[in-house]
Amino acid sequence: MIDNLYARFRRQTDDAVAAAILTLAAVLAKQGDRMLTVKEAAAVLKCSVDSIYQQVEAKTLVHTRVGKGGHIRIPESALFNESR
Repeated sequence: MIDNLYARFRRQTDDAVAAAILTLAAVLAKQGDRMLTVKEAAAVLKCSVDSIYQQVEAKTLVHTRVGKGGHIRIPESALFNESR
Protein backbone atom coordinates (compact mmCIF):
# COMPACT_ATOMS: atom_id res chain seq x y z
CA MET A 1 0.00 0.00 0.00
CA ILE A 2 2.74 2.47 0.91
CA ASP A 3 4.64 1.68 -2.28
CA ASN A 4 1.50 2.41 -4.29
CA LEU A 5 1.00 5.71 -2.46
CA TYR A 6 4.60 6.71 -2.98
CA ALA A 7 4.42 5.83 -6.69
CA ARG A 8 1.25 7.87 -7.07
CA PHE A 9 2.78 10.93 -5.37
CA ARG A 10 6.05 10.43 -7.29
CA ARG A 11 4.13 10.74 -10.55
CA GLN A 12 2.65 14.01 -9.29
CA THR A 13 5.97 15.61 -8.34
CA ASP A 14 9.54 15.56 -9.63
CA ASP A 15 10.94 15.62 -6.09
CA ALA A 16 11.44 12.25 -4.35
CA VAL A 17 11.58 13.89 -0.92
CA ALA A 18 8.29 15.69 -1.51
CA ALA A 19 6.70 12.42 -2.62
CA ALA A 20 7.97 10.71 0.54
CA ILE A 21 6.56 13.49 2.73
CA LEU A 22 3.20 13.35 0.98
CA THR A 23 3.15 9.57 1.44
CA LEU A 24 3.89 9.89 5.13
CA ALA A 25 1.22 12.56 5.56
CA ALA A 26 -1.37 10.41 3.79
CA VAL A 27 -0.55 7.40 5.95
CA LEU A 28 -0.68 9.45 9.14
CA ALA A 29 -3.99 10.98 8.10
CA LYS A 30 -5.31 7.49 7.25
CA GLN A 31 -6.13 8.63 3.75
CA GLY A 32 -3.99 5.97 2.15
CA ASP A 33 -6.59 3.23 2.24
CA ARG A 34 -8.55 3.79 -0.93
CA MET A 35 -11.68 1.78 -1.62
CA LEU A 36 -11.23 -0.08 -4.89
CA THR A 37 -13.76 -1.52 -7.29
CA VAL A 38 -13.55 -5.22 -8.14
CA LYS A 39 -11.96 -4.33 -11.48
CA GLU A 40 -9.33 -2.10 -9.82
CA ALA A 41 -8.54 -4.77 -7.22
CA ALA A 42 -8.10 -7.36 -9.98
CA ALA A 43 -5.70 -5.02 -11.80
CA VAL A 44 -3.63 -4.46 -8.64
CA LEU A 45 -3.40 -8.20 -7.94
CA LYS A 46 -2.95 -9.03 -11.62
CA CYS A 47 -5.76 -11.56 -11.56
CA SER A 48 -9.20 -11.90 -13.09
CA VAL A 49 -12.33 -10.12 -11.91
CA ASP A 50 -13.88 -13.57 -11.39
CA SER A 51 -11.05 -14.45 -9.00
CA ILE A 52 -11.87 -11.38 -6.90
CA TYR A 53 -15.57 -12.31 -6.83
CA GLN A 54 -14.64 -15.84 -5.73
CA GLN A 55 -12.54 -14.47 -2.86
CA VAL A 56 -15.38 -12.15 -1.84
CA GLU A 57 -17.88 -15.02 -1.90
CA ALA A 58 -15.52 -17.26 0.09
CA LYS A 59 -15.05 -14.37 2.56
CA THR A 60 -11.27 -14.53 2.20
CA LEU A 61 -11.09 -10.92 1.00
CA VAL A 62 -12.25 -8.03 3.17
CA HIS A 63 -14.90 -6.00 1.38
CA THR A 64 -17.97 -3.85 1.87
CA ARG A 65 -21.08 -3.27 -0.18
CA VAL A 66 -22.18 0.25 -1.02
CA GLY A 67 -25.16 1.92 -2.61
CA LYS A 68 -28.58 0.54 -3.49
CA GLY A 69 -27.09 -1.98 -5.90
CA GLY A 70 -24.74 -3.41 -3.28
CA HIS A 71 -21.61 -2.68 -5.29
CA ILE A 72 -18.49 -4.25 -3.82
CA ARG A 73 -15.62 -2.07 -2.61
CA ILE A 74 -12.34 -3.47 -1.34
CA PRO A 75 -9.93 -1.54 0.90
CA GLU A 76 -6.55 -1.29 -0.80
CA SER A 77 -4.85 -2.48 2.39
CA ALA A 78 -6.82 -5.75 2.23
CA LEU A 79 -5.01 -6.63 -1.00
CA PHE A 80 -1.66 -6.64 0.77
CA ASN A 81 -2.78 -8.27 4.01
CA GLU A 82 -0.44 -11.21 4.72
CA SER A 83 -3.19 -13.30 6.33
CA ARG A 84 -5.24 -13.46 3.13
